Amino acid sequence: MLNQLNCLLEKAKSGDECSFKILFEEYQGVVFTIKKKYFIRIFDTDDWLQEGRIALNDAIMSYEQNQKVSFGLYFKIIFEHRIQGQLRKQEAKKRKVEKNIIPIDTVGLDSVSSTLFYHEYVDEALIMHETLENLEAQLSPFEAQVFMKYMKSVEISDIAKGLGRSPSSVSRSLSRAKRKIKNELSYQE
Repeated sequence: MLNQLNCLLEKAKSGDECSFKILFEEYQGVVFTIKKKYFIRIFDTDDWLQEGRIALNDAIMSYEQNQKVSFGLYFKIIFEHRIQGQLRKQEAKKRKVEKNIIPIDTVGLDSVSSTLFYHEYVDEALIMHETLENLEAQLSPFEAQVFMKYMKSVEISDIAKGLGRSPSSVSRSLSRAKRKIKNELSYQE
């Protein structure tokens, strides 16, 4: 059996599609085992299988038969690392959406709706929109001023100078505003 595996690996490494297909059918169970362990928001079964094929190709090309690890375990490690990379990309996309905040005080609430576009995080954007719409009810006037200037990327020291307050006062106010908005967001979920 080991000789048969080594033969299939050599043939697949040299580009034999039939050998690759046989190897993938043999190790396809690894893909489904890892699929049960991780959740990637935009992946369906075909995506998982495609990632499995890519990882199998990488494993075939880099595996050396004199290694002390079996090919199956080697493939599993490569595939799992590939999936973990996909999860990091998913989280990076989520953080990117969170950074694209629309300054409501300059464009007004009505125009915010027209600038939103559909994407996979539209629910999160709507929740944020509703939360910011209720901003006056949630924050004191000073907290609202500080928060809006902060959302425009104004430094705390500059906010303090502009409002005639100490930086520590502005920092505490910003912390309270963030906490109130965070509590409102978590309440809506």
